[in-house]
Amino acid sequence: MEFAISNITLAHGARTVLEGASAVFPSGKFTAIIGPNGVGKSTLLHLLAGITTPAQGSVWLDGHELFRMKRRERARHLALVEQQAHTDTGVVVDDVVLLGRIPHSGPFGSAQDAEERFVATSLARVGGSHLRGRTFTTLSGGERQRVSLARALAQEPSILILDEPTNHLDVGAQLQTLRLLQELAVDGLTVIAALHDIGHALAFADHVVALHEGRVAAAGHPEEVITEPLIRELYGVDVQFVNNPLTGKRMLAFADAVAAQVFA
Repeated sequence: MEFAISNITLAHGARTVLEGASAVFPSGKFTAIIGPNGVGKSTLLHLLAGITTPAQGSVWLDGHELFRMKRRERARHLALVEQQAHTDTGVVVDDVVLLGRIPHSGPFGSAQDAEERFVATSLARVGGSHLRGRTFTTLSGGERQRVSLARALAQEPSILILDEPTNHLDVGAQLQTLRLLQELAVDGLTVIAALHDIGHALAFADHVVALHEGRVAAAGHPEEVITEPLIRELYGVDVQFVNNPLTGKRMLAFADAVAAQVFA
C-alpha cells in the first residue's frame, strides 16, 4: 500500500515544526524516523495517523488523500501506538485490546467469540497473554506498552505507527519489541516508528527517514543514511564507525563518551 507525504508544512503556534517535508514509506517495510528531541518526530507520526492536519501539503494513502477519507475508513488502515498509554481507572486489559476492534464493528457489534480470538491472538503476539484479566492501571510502563501494541494489532491495520515503542522497556524487552516489528514487516505490515536510538534504527529498520530543522535531511537504507556526517549534522556530536574485534560487528564510537553502540 502506497504511503507518502508531499510538501508538508505544519506549525505549532508561531513555531514551524515541518516545512516542505516529503517522504515515502515503503510498503511492507520497517521505517525508522530519527532525529534529535524536538525535531518533529511525534508531530510527523500524528500527521501520518490522521490526527494532526497540515497547513500545506498532502498525505497519500494508496492513492487517496488521507484527510479526505472518513475517520472510520482511516482507522481501518492506520493504528497509532503512543509513548504514554492512558485509559480510565478500572478498565481490564482485555477491554483495552478490544478497543482496536471498533473500526471493524457493525452497528450491533461483533460476535463475542470472534472478539475473544482477537484479544487472545493479539496479546500472544506481543508476549502479553499473562496480562489478561489484569486492571490496566496496575501494569508497569512496559506492560502497558505491550497492551497498547496488542490493541493496535487487534485493529488489523495495514500501517502500524509507533512513537518510541521501546520507551519504558528494559534492554531485553526492547530487543524483543524491535524483533517483533521486524517480523510484522516481513509479514507484510508497513511499520513506521520514531526511534531515539540510532543503533536500533541501523540494526533493525529496513528504511530510515532523518529529520532536521523541519525538513527531511535524508532517507533511504539505514547503512546508506546513517553516516558520520549525518550524525554530526543531526546531533552535533563527532562519531566514528569502528570494528569490534570480539564480535566482528560495527560499533559507533562517540568522541566525547566512554560507551559505544554495537550494531547488528
